[in-house]
Amino acid sequence: MDKSARSTAADANRRRMIEAARHAFVDNGYAATTMKSIAQRSGLSQESLYKTFGGKAGLLKAAYDTALAGDDKPVPMALRAHATAIRDAATPEAAAHAWADMVVTLGERIGPILDSVLAAGATDPAAAELLRTMDAERLAGARMVAQHWSAAGWLSPHAEPDEHARTLWILNSPDVRRLAAPRERTVEDYHHWLVHMVRSSVLARDPSGD
Repeated sequence: MDKSARSTAADANRRRMIEAARHAFVDNGYAATTMKSIAQRSGLSQESLYKTFGGKAGLLKAAYDTALAGDDKPVPMALRAHATAIRDAATPEAAAHAWADMVVTLGERIGPILDSVLAAGATDPAAAELLRTMDAERLAGARMVAQHWSAAGWLSPHAEPDEHARTLWILNSPDVRRLAAPRERTVEDYHHWLVHMVRSSVLARDPSGD
């Protein structure tokens, strides 16, 4: 087998491991999932799992990252479609809608695996560290959005860009999502609420008076 074929096979095996781990975490929870059970689901050895991910926490992070991105391609979140749509928005109103689109779509992607991470973080130190990493990554993304909107002159003048970034970070948090998007409300209602919150608390009004 040549180098290219070995690389392709390794990538395929990695995807199998992540998919098996995701199903195991969602079905059984983090605590009840073992490396042995993931290996059995994937049809690969425990040794391969440990060599590739280092352990169960590494697999949990990989499963979360893949769910967040929508695939396992090495493309930064800042270069993916939702981030591009936010940057390409031509008005504050369009920017608020693009941001809400991202929050809703990514929230739906990561919902099942995020529940496993949150439950694990209460008792498992490695999972708790993963939650801190996820929070830091989400805050970094919020700061990028706030900086872009600041450069465009779209941020409300009533707070500094970093404070606006923290507002975006909070609005995009699992706790707010759980409270603001209850099952009896539609996705459209949740999206409308997000747009309203960003327009009223983060973004300045459009020059047209919107």
